[in-house]
Amino acid sequence: MLVIASPIYYYSLTGQTHCAIERIYAFERLPKLKKAALLLTAAGGGFTSAIQTYKDAVIGHMGAKDLGIVKAVGSQSKSVAKQNEIREIVKKI
Repeated sequence: MLVIASPIYYYSLTGQTHCAIERIYAFERLPKLKKAALLLTAAGGGFTSAIQTYKDAVIGHMGAKDLGIVKAVGSQSKSVAKQNEIREIVKKI
């Protein structure tokens, strides 16, 4: 199981998160990587690039099953609704 959690800076994942994905990407398919999820937070949105990177690299290239994507804007990250979305992903593990 791989969970990528990142704030969005300038409409993209953080540089450190990109580096980690690119490092893992070099291994082609990880034999034990079966499932993945993406958790994102941003002050004002702009999730498209980050989600595309996740879908292309982790789901497409590495072949993991997508358990879900949770996006939170501003104070939503502390809301009960977003916490419940994350709990639903955890139940799928």
